[in-house]
Amino acid sequence: MAESSLPQQNIDLLFSQALVCHQSGQLNQAAAFYQQILQTDPNHAQSLYHLGLLSNQLGQPDVAVMYLYKAIQVNSTEPNYYNDLGLILYDQNKIDDAISCYNRAIQLKPNFAEAYNNLGNALKSQNRFNDAIEAYKKALKSNPNLYAAFYNVGNTYQALKRYDEAIACFEKALSISPGLSQAYNNLGTIYKERQQIDTAISCYRQAIQANPQLAEAHNNLGAVLELKGQQDEAMACYRKALTINPNFAEAYNNLANILRLVGEIDEAIQNYQSAIRFDPQSAAIPTNLGVTLLHEAGKPRDAINSFHHALTLDPNYVEAHCYCGLAYLLLEDFEHGWPAYEWRFQLPEFTQHHYEKPRWNGEPLTTETILVHAEQGFGDTLQFVRYLPLLKAKTQGKVIFLCQKSHQRLLTNIQGCDELIVDVTPSLNFDLHVPLLSLPGLFKTNLENIPTSPRYIQADPEMVEAWAGKLSNENRFKVGLVWAGNPKSQNDYNRSCTLDQLAPLATVDQCVFYSLQKWQAAEQAKTPPDGMALINLDSEIEDFADTAAIIMNLDLVITVDTSVAHLAGALGKPVWVMLPFIPDWRWFLNREKSPWYPSAHLFRQPNLRDWENVISEVTRALKTSVEQALNVTTR
Repeated sequence: MAESSLPQQNIDLLFSQALVCHQSGQLNQAAAFYQQILQTDPNHAQSLYHLGLLSNQLGQPDVAVMYLYKAIQVNSTEPNYYNDLGLILYDQNKIDDAISCYNRAIQLKPNFAEAYNNLGNALKSQNRFNDAIEAYKKALKSNPNLYAAFYNVGNTYQALKRYDEAIACFEKALSISPGLSQAYNNLGTIYKERQQIDTAISCYRQAIQANPQLAEAHNNLGAVLELKGQQDEAMACYRKALTINPNFAEAYNNLANILRLVGEIDEAIQNYQSAIRFDPQSAAIPTNLGVTLLHEAGKPRDAINSFHHALTLDPNYVEAHCYCGLAYLLLEDFEHGWPAYEWRFQLPEFTQHHYEKPRWNGEPLTTETILVHAEQGFGDTLQFVRYLPLLKAKTQGKVIFLCQKSHQRLLTNIQGCDELIVDVTPSLNFDLHVPLLSLPGLFKTNLENIPTSPRYIQADPEMVEAWAGKLSNENRFKVGLVWAGNPKSQNDYNRSCTLDQLAPLATVDQCVFYSLQKWQAAEQAKTPPDGMALINLDSEIEDFADTAAIIMNLDLVITVDTSVAHLAGALGKPVWVMLPFIPDWRWFLNREKSPWYPSAHLFRQPNLRDWENVISEVTRALKTSVEQALNVTTR
């Protein structure tokens, strides 16, 4: 069948009809009109151009590019052709080709604001931020009311952390286009970064008001509400974001984080798994899942699998290495645990000492002076100073120990230490340094060779005698109590309880309790449970030397997992440690006795955050101990 030939008047009419159909969304009909025109006039540039745009709308970018190139071959002086071709190439991640198109459009039309704006976007995608800013500025010079350029240059300033300039640009964009919800959203993110949380909340709420379907704003609002401790409201925001966008991996991850904190572990795990499904390249999400499996679900082996999954995605993902190390250590797999534990020094929040002198990595020593520096918590120091004598035995040189100020009086005569310091001065001479908690790995510690000594820390005899006079309660069983750790600890919510939860201990006759509690929780000692004879020593305890002297005058210490547990164990005094469902790695699993401390007895939660059963068990054991010690019958 021969091709039909249409007069120009009919071509113009068909083209008008094609545009109407195109603009009203009747894409198939529009395409038919464009094709009919091209059968008569294969060089009809506008039909080629619009058929290219239409093909892109239909999800056929390669076809679109073909038509746009044909349009340019017919008419190489039309700037819109180059600009729109650039947009399609940009979406195909052909950034250099897109930039060439935008530049050609600008050559043809030097005041082409939209092309400058698109050029800026392409340059920004290549991290050429300064070049992008210049392009956006030229767009705004050509069209001062182009809100998209204000918004985009604001994004670029935000990426550069030039927040004042970013704020000014977003506010200008909003003055031109008040419904620009994403600008409000980005303002919220800047104010969150600046810790101006209330202002951030206001911005996110304005973003949602402008566009209730902006899932990102709901998610971001949840994040700042979470910072204010408004967990229920935050969860509602995350759930709303997921209602709008069921594929929103970040919202699943954020929701899972809160569910984990509030004890909804199964639902948390399900949400982490959904997050992984929609963002399979994220190493952070399987790491979060692993942490939950490790610390809340009590499945350390499954946790290790999740950490390994994260490490296949990013072999240098520090958190996955660190938590994997903790899981191995919890399972008493020291061979894999100690090396992975060394990754802790790469955590951004980990404070470590930086010295010009080299680090000791286990090589033979002769006469070198070695500086051992304490790290992490107070309890870590008390637990691992036991390694100083082993280190001293390897060198004829000096061992210098840098400890926390709170430990100075207690550790003055610690074995294996030639010099105890609390600060490094420029005049300090040493040849090598080593972090304290790296020593177990360097000495290849396992269950068979843990260095144990009944009393590797000694309390000052004069202080012990002085405290004996203060703690004279004849014919009464003296028990030290600690119910909470440092609230700044990441895991404190899991390991601490309240004094009121220890109320069953008050039912044990012939007991007097001494509060060894520090931190904010010490305030609870001012109002003990009914019937509990509790003496609050908080104001009289200056440091660990005082605590050690007190403990030496007690019959027993009952504590959650805090530094006092380590201190009592290091002093060789009886100590009962109440542990969460999944404890810190050093207490291992399913053990009643600790290989670190022969005098310690471990009481474990049978279920997540189940202090009631732990305290009931401790109460029964205490009644028995008092009966045996004082030969009395308790009620």
